[in-house]
Amino acid sequence: MYSQFFKVAQLDEPALQKLIHVLVAIDTQVFTSTLQGKHYLAKLLTRMPHSQSKDRVIVYYDQDHQPIGFNFILMEKMKSGKRSIYICRPIATFLPQRIGNQSTMFDAIAAMVRFKLAHPHQQVYFLSFFASPFAYHLFASRYPALDLQRRPLSPKLHQLMQSCMQKWGLHNLAQQQGLYIIHSDALKISLQNLEKSKHTRFFIRVNPGFQEGQSLGCIAPITYPNLCVGTIQQVKHLFYRKQHKWKRLRYIFPLHKTKSLF
Repeated sequence: MYSQFFKVAQLDEPALQKLIHVLVAIDTQVFTSTLQGKHYLAKLLTRMPHSQSKDRVIVYYDQDHQPIGFNFILMEKMKSGKRSIYICRPIATFLPQRIGNQSTMFDAIAAMVRFKLAHPHQQVYFLSFFASPFAYHLFASRYPALDLQRRPLSPKLHQLMQSCMQKWGLHNLAQQQGLYIIHSDALKISLQNLEKSKHTRFFIRVNPGFQEGQSLGCIAPITYPNLCVGTIQQVKHLFYRKQHKWKRLRYIFPLHKTKSLF
């Protein structure tokens, strides 16, 4: 597998439309209709003139050069009081047969690190709506600031989440106070063999409608300590996947108590 990186600001109109076509083709193989991809992705990618966009897109290909997944990293500039802040929102997926074998987690962390280093004094927040227990587990186990079970949202984060949802035209479906659930589209993939962890159990408990197309929203500040924790957890996980060759590393680098889904 290999990937191709795009900066939306550097694309002309034909190239942008071609990229949208590729993303929609992947997205509609994962979800049950074109609601999520055809309209929503195109609307987000064209929400501002190209030259002003800080969005990034990574497209993943197999050995036959066929697109199998993408990671659309949306960078939204917003006002918080008198200050300008950025919201980093990755929207990513792989084809159903590829889910569980690859992850966009490292690319999302790398994008956040690069942006934070380029804007050291800029307040940046990570926001994502997780469509599956699998995706929530990946981020919550490696980026603890996103673990809603341990760290409920602060009043400031509630306000930011509400502002983002209002700007993007999203409606909160959550029945439980303090949570944010939106409707996107239903997944085509089967989750019957999903291994349970405390993160997947929490996700299923608070968002039982995920298989009907409901996604759980999470938001956290992107700070250097949070980025360091996320990077270290991801490196540990990459070593852990090689456990049949590197069993002793499990004692040197003990993992988070949640089990791996790989």
